[in-house]
Amino acid sequence: MAGSYPRRPYVVLTLFGRCGSLFLHSLFDGHPLLSSIPGIAPYGVLGEAAQSPAVLAAGPDEQARFLAARFAHFFNTPLFREDAGLDRLGAGGDEVASIDAEAFRGHAHASLAARQDQAPLLRLCEAMHDAFDLCVLGGTRPRGFLQLHALVPTHSAAIIDSLPQRKVLFLARSPVENIESCVNALLIREPVQRSRLTKLYNIVGGMLALQAGQPYLDEGSLAVRFEDLKKAPQEVLRAICGFAGLPFDDALLSSTYMGRAYQSPPTRRNPGIRGFAAPSAAPSGYRLGAKDRAFFAALFRGLGERLGYDMSEAAPAALVEALVTRHFLDLELEFARHLGLADGQLARQPDTLGFRQQLASMPGIFGGPACGVRSAGIALGGAATA
Repeated sequence: MAGSYPRRPYVVLTLFGRCGSLFLHSLFDGHPLLSSIPGIAPYGVLGEAAQSPAVLAAGPDEQARFLAARFAHFFNTPLFREDAGLDRLGAGGDEVASIDAEAFRGHAHASLAARQDQAPLLRLCEAMHDAFDLCVLGGTRPRGFLQLHALVPTHSAAIIDSLPQRKVLFLARSPVENIESCVNALLIREPVQRSRLTKLYNIVGGMLALQAGQPYLDEGSLAVRFEDLKKAPQEVLRAICGFAGLPFDDALLSSTYMGRAYQSPPTRRNPGIRGFAAPSAAPSGYRLGAKDRAFFAALFRGLGERLGYDMSEAAPAALVEALVTRHFLDLELEFARHLGLADGQLARQPDTLGFRQQLASMPGIFGGPACGVRSAGIALGGAATA
């Protein structure tokens, strides 16, 4: 029975978030050899399992129930629409999708039972891909495509370590534009909540942790820059396929999900997928001011230059250190305005104080590790390719 389920080599995509992962995933969704589950949900499932000895030690019945419970949004069309944005499928962009819950659980159970010789975390990863493929396509695909969030290095590393055959891609976006896009996502829906400011601090802290030494962002991985993908899609996609050992397929040049065309017109909630036009890589809505841009360019200069971005707008380190310890950024004041905080009140908030202390305590905050990383793209802004 084990022979009916593929032992997949995986292409692992690590990312910050708000860096074009939805777009890149929609391209690789159409590759006939890749099992690709939409969205970041698989990362959450595997991250939770990695921290739960009880789940890892459980039998097929319990593990199948665990997987089915974590993929509930795939079984309910309204939830699927809200969580994954997959309400714009088909040629007309007016179709929705959902998966039969009992079929998913049954396929997961059969796969888990057939994979008892594999390590628990790998078994769970393979089973959820088997169940998804069998529900959507009626068959399984021999390779896997898995998104992991780089902001939690421990979880991502544990998951990658569980995959005996893998190729690791790192999807990047210019750090300043990446932060700007994150801010737009956090401010886009009102009322703005306190937790969103805390999330911004966590995003910045996570990017700094990656700059200080993220596992797998090294000579053995491949960096993919979102801007390059927009400017030279065939060149970048062929480079990714060559790195991953995949044949290039023309399906990579069209956005699909679950094998159907994916239409994503701009909405207030989602800027939309608009093909390969370079302007669709530019943020819209709230824009960082010059002081904020100079601050974040200095903060992430090491990472940006390592990936080949032009970081020349970075402020001098001494000025940024003063901003870190004595002044608030305009960006934080924008959050304070949305939250209705009085002048000076933000400075007394625990998350703000913690963020300041984190930045002030980081040694070598304006540098980055010297190890190299290969890039799949072209030079940006006159900067040399990393």
